[in-house]
Amino acid sequence: MGEPDSKNPVGDCVLNKIYSKVWNKSLGMLVVASEHARASGKGGASKRLNAAMATAGIVIALSATSAKATDFATDPSWWPGDPVVSVGGTAGGQSAVAGSYGTAIGLLAHATGNGSSALGYNALAQGDSSMAVGSGARAFFTNGTAVGTGATSYADNAIAMGYLSYAAGGNSLALGYNSDARYNYAVAIGSDSKVYADNSVALGAGSLADRANSVSVGAAGSERQITNVADGSASHDAVNKGQLDALTTATTTASHLFSADGATDGSEDALALGDHAVAAGASSFAVGDESATYGYGAASYGNNGVAIGAGSGALSDNATAVGWGANAVNANSTALGYASAASADNSVALGAGSQADRANSVSVGSVGNERQVVNVAAGNVAAGSTDAVNGDQLNTTNQAVAANTTNIATNTASINTINNSAVFYSNAGHTSVVLGNGTTPVTVGNVADGSASHDAVNKGQLDALTTATTTASHLFSADGATDGSEDALALGDHAVAAGASSFAVGDESATYGYGAASYGNNGVAIGAGSGALSDNATAVGWGANAVNANSTALGYASAASADNSVALGAGSQADRANSVSVGSVGNERQVVNVAAGNVAAGSTDAVNGDQLNTTNQAVAANTTNIATNTASINTINNSAVFYSNAGHTSVVLGNGTTPVTVGNVADGSASHDAVNKGQLDAAVGGISADLGTLTDSALTYDDDSKDQVTLAGTNGTRISNLQASGVLTDAATVGQISDLLGALGGGAMLQMGGGITMPNYVVQGSSYNNVGDALSALDGVLSGALSSIAGWQQPGSGNANGPRVAVDGASDGSDAATTAAGSKGVAIGANAAAGGDHGTAIGGDSYAAGPNDTAIGGNAKVNADGSTAVGANTTIAAAATNAVAVGEGASVTAASGTAIGQGSSVTAEGAVALGQGSVADRANTVSVGSVGNERQITNVAAGTQATDAANYGQVQDALATAKTYSDAGDTQTLQKANAYTDQRLSGFATSSDLNTLRDQVNTQFRVVDRRLNQVGAMGAAMAQMSFSTQGIATDNRLGVGVGGYRGQAALSVGYSRQLSPKASVTFGAAVSGNETTGGVGVGIGW
Repeated sequence: MGEPDSKNPVGDCVLNKIYSKVWNKSLGMLVVASEHARASGKGGASKRLNAAMATAGIVIALSATSAKATDFATDPSWWPGDPVVSVGGTAGGQSAVAGSYGTAIGLLAHATGNGSSALGYNALAQGDSSMAVGSGARAFFTNGTAVGTGATSYADNAIAMGYLSYAAGGNSLALGYNSDARYNYAVAIGSDSKVYADNSVALGAGSLADRANSVSVGAAGSERQITNVADGSASHDAVNKGQLDALTTATTTASHLFSADGATDGSEDALALGDHAVAAGASSFAVGDESATYGYGAASYGNNGVAIGAGSGALSDNATAVGWGANAVNANSTALGYASAASADNSVALGAGSQADRANSVSVGSVGNERQVVNVAAGNVAAGSTDAVNGDQLNTTNQAVAANTTNIATNTASINTINNSAVFYSNAGHTSVVLGNGTTPVTVGNVADGSASHDAVNKGQLDALTTATTTASHLFSADGATDGSEDALALGDHAVAAGASSFAVGDESATYGYGAASYGNNGVAIGAGSGALSDNATAVGWGANAVNANSTALGYASAASADNSVALGAGSQADRANSVSVGSVGNERQVVNVAAGNVAAGSTDAVNGDQLNTTNQAVAANTTNIATNTASINTINNSAVFYSNAGHTSVVLGNGTTPVTVGNVADGSASHDAVNKGQLDAAVGGISADLGTLTDSALTYDDDSKDQVTLAGTNGTRISNLQASGVLTDAATVGQISDLLGALGGGAMLQMGGGITMPNYVVQGSSYNNVGDALSALDGVLSGALSSIAGWQQPGSGNANGPRVAVDGASDGSDAATTAAGSKGVAIGANAAAGGDHGTAIGGDSYAAGPNDTAIGGNAKVNADGSTAVGANTTIAAAATNAVAVGEGASVTAASGTAIGQGSSVTAEGAVALGQGSVADRANTVSVGSVGNERQITNVAAGTQATDAANYGQVQDALATAKTYSDAGDTQTLQKANAYTDQRLSGFATSSDLNTLRDQVNTQFRVVDRRLNQVGAMGAAMAQMSFSTQGIATDNRLGVGVGGYRGQAALSVGYSRQLSPKASVTFGAAVSGNETTGGVGVGIGW
């Protein structure tokens, strides 16, 4: 606590108890008084302390000027003990109330907002109607609330409760140790809970909510179960495991369209629910119509979706996902590459780990993992062009900009030099210079065989195709129909066609999906209705078409109709050779996450927006500067006055023969300044006048000693216009004397005739006419007043107990609030106790045991470090560190637990109990009720991530889909079986025929079983052969595998050749008995 000194004569004074302002009738003003003072009369008047406080104000005023006050300022020994009351405005470094109706309690506490409250060491309530309670608590904006050590409320209506809690979003709530709610309408409840998105909720210790409009009960790697959830009934209700199990049972009993690995128990069969859907791969799902999945766990939920690769997902209509773990989430989105994700409508994510989260965009990376787009041909640079430009094009622009920048800088310097030194003519005739700042059907015959992709074909070509189609063997059955009506057709050598009505015409071509077609050699068409129409064409996605040679179309309804073109993304159109299109006319996409390309001559890299923006800014600045400079140069050339020689020592105005008037010349001040005619005229007239009056009016010394000057006025001479001085030997002015008398107060003043009116000081009803007597009376009054201020606790820098605040309802110590010495804690209420550093206990019998604890409410008890209890009778056990309990009778007995609601209880670590009477007794779970008292969770949005909650509507939709498919499949199977049986039995006449048929069927089944087992053995051998070469870092690798399945054995041999770091080729074959299989693979990376 600061002592009085020459600059602060009353020291650093602090009021610990709540004080009041009362009306002093004698002074006619409001003065500060103890909270024990009684009000009466106009505005209230203290019976005892009013005069003392008023006189204290006089002392402060007198200390600036009076001789006695100067003694007090330089010798602080006169002050009677540690100062505890600050009279007037803010006391430097001490508690203060600056706003109207504010309350500040505690060392360095400040309540500066209107109607605000600050309680605790260094607490700050800055916003109107804000409240800060606890050591270092901060409430900066209107209606903000910060409760707990280091708690911060940094937005309107934001609430932060708990040690180091932080609420920075509008209408946000952060509850618990180190909780963080920094977005609008965010709610973070629990120790270390964080909310980083608008209108989201993080519930439980360590929970993280980083998606808008979501509720998180954990974090990645620290998920929680939600227990005691009643069955959901509305579309947006949460569903429980019982409801999910019912869906699982219905799905398990449904008919399987495609067997993924030969298992006969259905444990790993694929499931295709949509019309014309195809699912290949263990546990793969094709839910949407005409959707296709390929790979373990691949899933397509939308119509026309394609998911290729283990764990890949096409989650919306027309979505395409290719690669392990790739996910195309939104409508018309495309994700290509390992773990890529397209999460916005019509977006494309290209490459491993790429993230496309903006609609109509193409991403080739993610934040922090950008890629360059290289080998980009020069785009069309014209108005309306949507082509990408490459580094060479931008480099050309940058070179021009650099040249312009240099030229502009040179011009600017020249113009600045001219503007700083030039004088301009004021008219067109150059006769004056003013200085300053002036100015229906038809048969088509004789059609040749079509050869190009867009040529017409004639009937001969069609007949040949019809004949080949009629006589061809069927390689793959799409849906089990025995009449061939929907079989796939593979005509080319080594061609593969999978999917109803699919065609693979070219050699080594492949189709996959309903109606997919590949007509050229080496073509690939994947997805219902997709088409690879020329050699080396690739089409992936529903309705995708790669028309010309070497073209690629990726995404729903995409089309590549020029040689070597690429159409990337749903609906994209590539109609120029050697081009990449990421959209179509009127439906362009951005290409995002593009790393900065190389900007140099010959570069074919794509450049990103940041690079182009830098260039644009330079171009814009140069354009502005050039225009400005051009105008300035023209003005200068027309009106400037130039030096007449190279040495700049002469200026000739006009044409050198006719004189030019130089007007508006300011008064010259330096020796080489021009003077104007006014100065010249004044100088001539002044010299004549001064010479005539100098002798008559001069003031002179009395004699040569210069010791005395006698003024000769008849009634004395007045000296006016004296400057006030602080030098002791200088004359004093009337103003200085008047100020000195005014500083004495008490009505002291200088009279008009030069006399002095003495001061009158009233102390406790007695009048005193000099400062000495008034100070003596004041000393006696203050001694009595100071001794009457009892029960106030406010240690200062000289007190070993350190800063803290304890406030209770009595001054006799019978129910005293307590805080630990040096803790900077806050205890408010009868028997309230804060035992640790920065602890906060508010309420009768409240208790905050350890450091950084917060207990708010009658009998609230916190027995563990870093925990928060809000509500009467709330309890936190000693083992429950970093816990939160909110609501009457709520309790937490385990670390990082969160109990919210009257009577709620948490007994397991990291658990959350939400709602009245809820019980959380399993670690890392969220309970919304108790056994026998479950609650529904309503208004749950449809889940999109693996750990999201699913709502009742999602489960009902899935159940309805599964039931519809199962019922339809069972009915169709039964009808076909009955028809087949009736037809076959109608021609049998004797039981012998039936026995013969039975034997033939049994024999055929045994043959089929053996062949299936051999196929399974070959599959195992091929897999082992493939695994045996993994990890071998050589260009040539040879692998051998042996496999067995249900009594059959197989041998496989394979060879792999690494052609380059980005290309490889593999060959493999297997044999088991009379069964053989082989394959060739090519891998390309970029």
